Amino acid sequence: MLDLLNADVTWDANYDGFVPRISERATAAFRDDEETISTLLAWLSDPDRFVVAHVGLTQIAGLEYSPFPTWNGLSIQKESDGRVNINSEQRHTLAKRWQSWHAASPRPRVLSLSEDE
Repeated sequence: MLDLLNADVTWDANYDGFVPRISERATAAFRDDEETISTLLAWLSDPDRFVVAHVGLTQIAGLEYSPFPTWNGLSIQKESDGRVNINSEQRHTLAKRWQSWHAASPRPRVLSLSEDE
């Protein structure tokens, strides 16, 4: 798998909510296999990779999610000048939610709202 970073995902916002734009190299790296899923799960604890991991896992899993007010639970602040701010502290909660998803059998079609569900 390529060495991807959060910068491999940029964000647009429209009437429906947030829309990730995934780089070509990230799109090519997101494969539905256990090696890729394990790598992305590990990246959820990395502040420089948790966004690309969350988006990749969502894409691979084909989850149903809401794009607003959060994007599948990822809180995004888009400034009027187009800059995007994503608090890296939320990576801990996302990691727990994805670990629960990964451990479930069968795997759910929706990511739980909290790590306690």
